Amino acid sequence: MSFPEWNKTYRSTELFAFFANRLMSPSRPDYRKHLDRLNLSEQSFDLMEFLGRSEGYRQTDNFQVFPYPHLDSDGKYHLCFLVHGLRHLPKCSMDPIAQLQVGDTLWLCHELQNRYDNKALALTTEDHYHLGYCPRYLLHDVFDLLRRDPGLVEVKVAKVNLPPSPLKSRLLCEMTYSGFEGYVPYDYNTYQPLTKEKEKSKNLVCPM
Repeated sequence: MSFPEWNKTYRSTELFAFFANRLMSPSRPDYRKHLDRLNLSEQSFDLMEFLGRSEGYRQTDNFQVFPYPHLDSDGKYHLCFLVHGLRHLPKCSMDPIAQLQVGDTLWLCHELQNRYDNKALALTTEDHYHLGYCPRYLLHDVFDLLRRDPGLVEVKVAKVNLPPSPLKSRLLCEMTYSGFEGYVPYDYNTYQPLTKEKEKSKNLVCPM
């Protein structure tokens, strides 16, 4: 099913084909490996979580799916994301990634002079090895948090996928952060629904 009217709300008891076609089929030989790379258990995950972590890429369009953060009972937000931009790094940058352990802390570094994106947030080790970039869909929120207090945001290694895993899934991270008074995730015009119905979804989809 397609969505011909952009200002209309569509509902279904099953995953729309637009999203279902962005999931790897369980019949694929590498399906279990794919789940493992995303740190998902075959017995305990839902399809929207799968979409959020894999980002729902297809070669035929420029849409991207990304997760809405989970708020725990302590008032902290959590989400997992794949590190971006690895294809732009030299091969030597892959060596520090291979040495990472689950739970290692990573650091966010603003590349103000990045000629392609002056809002780019690089991820580095404590000793400043460049590991890739924080996804763009997180930048608005993360910058708001960092301006208030850099200690609000913490990024840790959730999964390292060594070769022959695809480069785009080489490093999975978990971000944990505390909000501030009035904070709402993705509360920017870029991420708002096209309909008047302001209903928050577990995952969001936007054209890249």
